[in-house]
Amino acid sequence: MGILTRYIEETVMSMISLKCPSCGAPVELGFGKTRGYCEYCGMMVKEEMSEAEAARSERNGEFLEAVKASMSCIESNDYESAIKYANKAMESLSTDPAPSLIKFVAYLDSDLKKARSAYSVGHNLLDQRQSVAMDDDQYRSVLNAFVRNYLAARAKDINRSFLALRKMGPDDLQNIRNYEYRKKIEDYLGFPEVKEAMCQAASDCIDVCEGNLKLSGSLDAGSWTSLKGARDRDVFRVLSTVFIDPTVAPRVTSYVQRYVDAMGLKWESMAKSGQINASKDQIKTYRYESEICLKWLRKYY
Repeated sequence: MGILTRYIEETVMSMISLKCPSCGAPVELGFGKTRGYCEYCGMMVKEEMSEAEAARSERNGEFLEAVKASMSCIESNDYESAIKYANKAMESLSTDPAPSLIKFVAYLDSDLKKARSAYSVGHNLLDQRQSVAMDDDQYRSVLNAFVRNYLAARAKDINRSFLALRKMGPDDLQNIRNYEYRKKIEDYLGFPEVKEAMCQAASDCIDVCEGNLKLSGSLDAGSWTSLKGARDRDVFRVLSTVFIDPTVAPRVTSYVQRYVDAMGLKWESMAKSGQINASKDQIKTYRYESEICLKWLRKYY
């Protein structure tokens, strides 16, 4: 059974069943909803509630909105705001596991102790009830977003290292990888759902980047545009997937080899004639970076 597999059952149990005053057809209002529309005649149906029930329904609606906002913040790499919205959701409904699980993900990058605490609270709540705000797929989406953000950050680290070091080598890349593994990745792998998300996100990243690299095998503006796009957006991100899942190294090596082979063409002549917008130094830098990346993969993987 998945982490939140009884989500549908819990949601159905929390739905309110009413009758349409116009045609008599059944109308179901979802969790946190006080009004809806008849599927048969289109009339609006509103639940009659006491003051206490109305207040509770309002809190439920606020809870759902806060959970939705916190998940969106994870997607946009705004973990601080994700935590704030998750805390707000907990104020409205403290027994639902979703806010704690979201806080777990949000804290992973900055405070492992707090992440473990939120993880424990979230899973303890899951033993008592399932979330009415976040199902299995949504939780996986939150985890995958976190890993995508992590890969993007590591790609920036690699790029900065190439800029900072006058002569970057395969051992330098391995040192970056080892540092990340000791600092974060080793701990991440201790959480089963994070480990699963890492493997999935790594594979998805490579799929996307492989599709982006469109090469004709000859000197033409289209291939150069693809190469430049790969260098600016994909190459270091693909490389970082090996940090979190070494089993993808053969696919990454194949990707980088394609890039290296294409960079080996005489792009300088295209630049000199004005057929591509590039400088000799830029081409030389791209070529050098890709060759170091390939040497790293071959030496360590």
